[in-house]
Amino acid sequence: MRSLGTILLLCLMATKAFALSVKVSDWHPSRCDATDAFQAALDSGADEVLVDLLPFDYVLRRTIRFRGNQRVLFEKGVCVRAGEGAFHGVQDVLMVADGVSNLVICGEGMPLIQMNKSEYQDATKCRHSEHRHLLVIVGCENVTVRGLRLASSGGSGIYISGNKEKPASKEILIEDVVSEGHHREACFVVSVEGLTIRRCRFVGTKGWPTQLGIDLEPNTTREMLVGILLEDICFENNVGGGLGIGANHALAKPISCTVRNCSFIDNEKSAILVWPWGDENHTLHGEVNFEKCVIRQKRNIPIQLTAFRGGFQVHFRECLLDNSKGNASAFRLSTDFADDMTGIDLGDFRVLQNEAHPVFQIGQLGAASLEAPTGHLTVEVNGEESQFDLEALAREHRGNPALRSFVTLPCNLEGLIPVSSKGSPDDSLRVRGSHRFLLYGKGGEEMEVLFTIPVLMPTWEKNLRVPIFLRDSKGNLVDSFQMNGERSLPYRFTPQADGVYQFVFENWNSMNVRSAAPGQGYDASRRLGLLGDGKWRSMYFWVPAGLEEIAIEVWGDVEEPVQAKLFDAEGRLAGELEYEFGTRLLMARRSAGGAEELWRLDIRGFQDHAIRLGRPLPPFIFTSRENALRIPNVQK
Repeated sequence: MRSLGTILLLCLMATKAFALSVKVSDWHPSRCDATDAFQAALDSGADEVLVDLLPFDYVLRRTIRFRGNQRVLFEKGVCVRAGEGAFHGVQDVLMVADGVSNLVICGEGMPLIQMNKSEYQDATKCRHSEHRHLLVIVGCENVTVRGLRLASSGGSGIYISGNKEKPASKEILIEDVVSEGHHREACFVVSVEGLTIRRCRFVGTKGWPTQLGIDLEPNTTREMLVGILLEDICFENNVGGGLGIGANHALAKPISCTVRNCSFIDNEKSAILVWPWGDENHTLHGEVNFEKCVIRQKRNIPIQLTAFRGGFQVHFRECLLDNSKGNASAFRLSTDFADDMTGIDLGDFRVLQNEAHPVFQIGQLGAASLEAPTGHLTVEVNGEESQFDLEALAREHRGNPALRSFVTLPCNLEGLIPVSSKGSPDDSLRVRGSHRFLLYGKGGEEMEVLFTIPVLMPTWEKNLRVPIFLRDSKGNLVDSFQMNGERSLPYRFTPQADGVYQFVFENWNSMNVRSAAPGQGYDASRRLGLLGDGKWRSMYFWVPAGLEEIAIEVWGDVEEPVQAKLFDAEGRLAGELEYEFGTRLLMARRSAGGAEELWRLDIRGFQDHAIRLGRPLPPFIFTSRENALRIPNVQK
């Protein structure tokens, strides 16, 4: 007869044997909905969960949550699908690992995990969203994803970031994965410390920007891109581009990334984009290395480098770009900052270039100078090789010294009064960004202002909820209200005293503001951001008495050109800028002793552009002569 100890040991061994491995089929998944069975297998505590082959697909209708200290193996031939009509919430994801460690998700023979992108893109079925991701890894450590085919999400195929407790995921390995046909990115990395992606294919991203193969782009200053290796990866036919790396703010740690033995094939808008912007006061630090990469491109500019401001470097080693059948330049360099463009090392780069296009496209750099890229650039055109003169390129782009010293007057509203007794409500300006609309009010007389969003961008649908703050001329808060989904909102108020009132708002769709009251305009002490449609629009500003030189900063975003014409008080052309993107100065001179005058600026932009009025021009833009506010000591 067995002892009690032996019996207990046998029971423990049997329990442990069960805990070592389970199959999802043990929980009898339904043909119509396998969600509960799938989740129960993961929650069992087993060391290994086998997603075994069944005579039907695994249909999931709710988010699956992975556990730590577990290996999840998908058998050859398995197909996991998002159910039709499911995952319609704007933040719904198919699978998530949140705050777990020591997790392996792997497949035999490239099993398919698929969502329903076309369904999510149908506005009659779903609200617009960029966040219906397939596999989400947040706040995790030591996670491996291997041997899977991930397809057709309504966001990113793979999303990697930190969570509320951890600023970054750590030690993540993605290998032998195909991520294809997604809505926003094949792989989106927001924050990570230690990431290797190798032997993968990121293919066919098409839907909504960024539409990249891999996007390395933190959202906040606490996040990071540290210790990243991208190796033996194929980026192919992604509409937005192959690989994007950058941030619009400073980060917790310097960026460190190596891209080795990768191929970039016919990614539509670009192959490689790097934009180490930082923010207005803080540069972004770090280093990106491209080693033995091959790029083949037929459309648009393959390599786009923006806002290298010092502290950030990009190095190319033994890279080849075949742009011989391309329809554009090989490289584009651009910046919106006054800092010089530095830190570009081409190593021993080789380019096969179409003779119809220059090797470099460089927009107007404004105040910034281009520091000559280091290294050697060999260019082959129609079988003939030459060394490109990088020093000569830098000499052609020295920057505009006048823009370095360009300043504006502060916005002082005290004492402003209308020049007319009746205003013009026919305002055609479409402003975009952060703005202050100025309106003169008489104490005790009711006024009406109409706020309209003329252009609705689906990705910023949430921005239809626009807070608007009404302040007096000294900045004191008078009232606040909000656009709550309306495309148009009339607002009425009765000023308590005479003076100029400010409507302060931020909207990244666009905004049109109209009123029939006299005395109205916009603050142009900061960039007055506009959203163009290629049509000419007119605006007016004061030129003080005695001023001989007029200077206006005109900016057009990358590949979004702007044209401007300046007319004096008599309607004569005084200066103009051609249709081009970048930062430029629109200059004009008039004879000494000129009187105070109201001049006109005509501007035609494609998408995002902006203006600033240089000191000593009063920093106010009016949409018509009738709407002008009289500046103290300036007469009509």
